[in-house]
Amino acid sequence: MVYRKVVPQGLLNQNRVAVEGSPDERLPSGQVYVSPASGKVYDRDKGDTLASLPPDAAEIPKTTWWLKAPQLWRGRRADKALQPPFPVPKSVAEENQDSRWYITPVGIERLKTEYQEMKRYFPDFELYQDELGMLLWMGRLEGLGEIRIHYPAGYPISPFNVAVMDTTESQDAKLNEKISEYRTLGITPTGALIVVLRFFLKEREANVVSDDPRTEETPSRDSTDA
Repeated sequence: MVYRKVVPQGLLNQNRVAVEGSPDERLPSGQVYVSPASGKVYDRDKGDTLASLPPDAAEIPKTTWWLKAPQLWRGRRADKALQPPFPVPKSVAEENQDSRWYITPVGIERLKTEYQEMKRYFPDFELYQDELGMLLWMGRLEGLGEIRIHYPAGYPISPFNVAVMDTTESQDAKLNEKISEYRTLGITPTGALIVVLRFFLKEREANVVSDDPRTEETPSRDSTDA
């Protein structure tokens, strides 16, 4: 299976999933992207790609960008990438028509919120897309090794599938059963990783064996001298 990293600039600026090395990574023609924080202008014709965009870049038609850019520099806050919580979907059936749940407006807002949450608490994890268009998080946790969190086709109704690469199938099954208990509470990938940490911490505590061996009784000095 081939995994390609999702370009965060496409997700945060253009409300779409684009992966590295794909045609979608190129900026659209006829548009420029202006960064209020730096004052820089990014243009496809100059060789700029999604990966070069800062999080605060705003899309403007190329023919009128010099008219609208000053308004952005004055009024747009550089932290606009921080998004409000995603809205509750009106139609779950519509949102989950196929495996690409993230192509709907509701799905992309949900993914953006989850991306920012994951980057805040587990910055070493990266978002990928596989050959079938399914999304997953991959990263490592100290003491546990590599972990993969797969988004299911029926997300968010269906729970994540979490695989800890250095554990047994039975442990993974118990772990995913535990994570599914939080499905109705709207658990996110970040929440799933917290459950992973607690799950294995509890298992280790249960398997702790005292390292203080029982010492044999030895005769006291008085009895020895007698």
